[in-house]
Amino acid sequence: MKEIICPHCKKAFKVDEAGFADILKQVRDHEFEKERDEIASELKNKESEIQLHDIALKEKYATELKTKDDIIKMRDEEIELRKDLKVKLSTKMVGETFEQHCEIEFNKLRATGFQNNAYFEKDNDIKTDKINSEGGFETSRNGAVFERFENCVPDIESWLEKGRKLGYKKIIVIGHSLGVSKVLHHFYKTKPEDVVGVILASPPDMVGLVKKTSYQPNYEKLLEEAKQNIQNNNPRKLLSEEVWNWYTLSSLN
Repeated sequence: MKEIICPHCKKAFKVDEAGFADILKQVRDHEFEKERDEIASELKNKESEIQLHDIALKEKYATELKTKDDIIKMRDEEIELRKDLKVKLSTKMVGETFEQHCEIEFNKLRATGFQNNAYFEKDNDIKTDKINSEGGFETSRNGAVFERFENCVPDIESWLEKGRKLGYKKIIVIGHSLGVSKVLHHFYKTKPEDVVGVILASPPDMVGLVKKTSYQPNYEKLLEEAKQNIQNNNPRKLLSEEVWNWYTLSSLN
């Protein structure tokens, strides 16, 4: 027999082994369920905390990744911009250096290969005092006013000589627009053996262009004016009207 004291009335009473075991089991089950519920509640709270933590981490990393992606994108754009700028500057430098070379070579040949009125000129627009429809100054294309077609032979030859000095054995010459006619004229006159090919882009019909009245209605007038100026020993005098309402040319040109 087991003696048990009631926690409420403080009275003692006796129970047999089976009854004591049953009471003990009830107490244990009750404590177990209580402890189980507490543990389950704690686990649930922990899971909620973990979920909230995961969400916070995902948002944080998403923001950081977006920031990194933006940084990478900006860096790539900056790299491309610098590459493009480098190419442009390199192209500009090559063009200016080559232009200087051509001018030097031209001046070397000028005394023996050209007439006294031959000059090395750049093809660019020059502002006039006329106002256009947009309120700005009109421009006149004067870069080739003193050019003579025959001068293309030593001009192109100086380009080829530069290539030969650089060690090129097979050269391809490219001509665009009027440059097509110049390339062909140079090839016909010099027949260079190291020029293995030519590329002719957008060739013009110069004869048809000037003689067709729809293109150049004042052709005969300008031609007669140019001849008269040359006879008067004034070959560099500019024509009184533009060719094709676009080009300012000298009488000799």
